[in-house]
Amino acid sequence: MDRRIKKTNTAICKAYLQAKNSHPETEPSVKEICAIADINKTTFYRYYTDINELSRAVIGAMVNKLLIENIEIEKVLTEPESYFSHVLKNFKEHENQINAFIAHNHVEFIFEAERLLKIKLKEAAPDKYDEILYTFIAGGAAHYFLSENYNDENELQKFCSIIKAVTVAYNK
Repeated sequence: MDRRIKKTNTAICKAYLQAKNSHPETEPSVKEICAIADINKTTFYRYYTDINELSRAVIGAMVNKLLIENIEIEKVLTEPESYFSHVLKNFKEHENQINAFIAHNHVEFIFEAERLLKIKLKEAAPDKYDEILYTFIAGGAAHYFLSENYNDENELQKFCSIIKAVTVAYNK
């Protein structure tokens, strides 16, 4: 990808996050994004058809960074503590950047997390796990980390034991 294209896209996404942090209860306007990113509307529309498309792209990037990037996805079932500890570390590292965004778009975030984890799990073990298990893990994981218990080590252990129990039962 051309360096200028990447730089402009990054500026648009950062402008979106900056605007969301300023007023998390509403979606920013294209005009606001353009002002922050120092681009014109024509440039914005070369990259995205509307704010909703930009929002989905930012959610996808955030979900990928927090839940999938640099993680051995196969360990979700075999070593859930390792996986969720890594995810928790990611959440803590990016807490300021994502709090306002996730607070307003948590349902979209959960659905995107579920969608991306399903894809990764299917790639990792295409003939081993069915839709119910994917949904349980992806939806449950996103819900868990967006709850007030995500910072509690005992809750993490309980959550991981549930995943292990479901995995053992399913594999019998």
